[in-house]
Amino acid sequence: MNPEKVGNPILGFMVRIFGYAAKPIADKLVKRGGVLVGEPIGFEMVESEGPLYEGELERAETWARGLLS
Repeated sequence: MNPEKVGNPILGFMVRIFGYAAKPIADKLVKRGGVLVGEPIGFEMVESEGPLYEGELERAETWARGLLS
């Protein structure tokens, strides 16, 4: 995922340093007894409430199908 797409230089800097939320969320779920069925992944949005960037919906579909197989 591209920190440059964040659209805000401060947030882009934080993303480069700390990464995205998918991994920390997955780690917390596992710590509380959850079981991961796939690699945590994030999807990039144009704005905080959408829409997704072009191609992200297809990436999400591919990821979800992989979880089901």
